[in-house]
Amino acid sequence: MKETIGDVRRYKTDFEARADGGAMNPFTVMRHCLYAADSAKFGSMLTDRARATFDEWQAAEVREHE
Repeated sequence: MKETIGDVRRYKTDFEARADGGAMNPFTVMRHCLYAADSAKFGSMLTDRARATFDEWQAAEVREHE
């Protein structure tokens, strides 16, 4: 989780600022951290929509920092 918490915190900030976003509780943050560390192993911890939204955000972050 140490490796992924920074990214997930940035995602949380972006997500909660969206008009269609909601609040992410600490358990949701933890699930996103685990998913970010190993999506194959922890993919079932997130809903399909949460996975898709997070994956899209990660892809945009990668493109932005290239």
